[in-house]
Amino acid sequence: MSQWKVQKEEAGCKLLAFLASKLDQSARSIKRGIDQYRCKVNGRCERFATTRLSFGDRVSFDMEEPKKISVDPKRVLWEDSHCLIYNKPAGMLCDTKLWPGCSLVHRLDKNTTGAWLLAKSKQVEPAFSNLFRGKKIDKRYLVIVDGVPKEPKGNITGYIGRISDSGSVRWGVVDSDKGSLASTDWEVVSSGVGMSLIRCRIHTGKTHQIRVHLSSIGLPIVGDWQYHDRFRCGFEAKRPLLHAHMLSFKHPITGEEISVEAQLPQDLLEAIAVIGKGGAK
Repeated sequence: MSQWKVQKEEAGCKLLAFLASKLDQSARSIKRGIDQYRCKVNGRCERFATTRLSFGDRVSFDMEEPKKISVDPKRVLWEDSHCLIYNKPAGMLCDTKLWPGCSLVHRLDKNTTGAWLLAKSKQVEPAFSNLFRGKKIDKRYLVIVDGVPKEPKGNITGYIGRISDSGSVRWGVVDSDKGSLASTDWEVVSSGVGMSLIRCRIHTGKTHQIRVHLSSIGLPIVGDWQYHDRFRCGFEAKRPLLHAHMLSFKHPITGEEISVEAQLPQDLLEAIAVIGKGGAK
C-alpha cells in the first residue's frame, strides 16, 4: 500500500492526475484501480477519479491487482443438460466467456456473491428468461447492513432509476416517471455492534435494487462505498457484503422443483461472527 499527503501546491488536483504523478502506471491502469476499490482518501474508499483533493488529504493506493478468477467446478450448485447454478465468488463478472455455450439469463453485480443461474444453450434460453420476467423465481439474499433497524421486518416499494453518470453509474429512488417500480421484503436475522444481518426477498430484479432500497431507509450495505461514504460500525469490508443465498423455481423444461442454497463467503461469515460476539442490540 503506497501512501501520500497532499501538499499545498497539489491542492485542487484531480485524484487521477495526482496518482498519475506518483505512480509509474498508465492512467487507464490507475482508473481501474480506483474502480476496484483500491484507492482511499482520508481512510475512505474513493470511487471517483475526478474528485478534487485538498491540502493535507491522505491518499493511499493498493498496488496489488485482484487475482483473476476462473471457474471452479466445485462451486457448481446444480446442473443438468439445460442449465447450471453456480456459487459466484466476489470479483467474477457475469460473463458467458467463462462458460462456453451458455447463455446469460441472470446477472449479479461483480462483487455480489452467490447463486447465479445460466442457460446451457440458446434453445432453452427463452424458457429460463421467461422465469425471471414472469417473477417465477424465488430469490433470497443475505446482507450485512450498517445499523440496527427499529422494526424486525418491512417492505420497501418505490421507483428506481439512474441518478448520476459522473465517474460511476449510480441508481436511486426517483419519481414514477423517471424509473421502474421495485419491491423488496426484508427481515432482521441478527444484530449487534452497530450492524445487522438482514434477509431480503426481491419481487423485481432492478439494477442495484437491494443496495439502493436499503440505503434509502438508512441501512446501507457494509462495504458499499458507491452508495455510502461513511460507515458507523467500523467493520472493514472490501466489497458490498451482499450474497445471493437461495434460488427456487420450477424447471421450465422438466417440471422439477429446484431449490439451492449457496454457501456463505468468508467475509460474510466473519461479519456474522462479529455480530454474534457483540450480542443483540
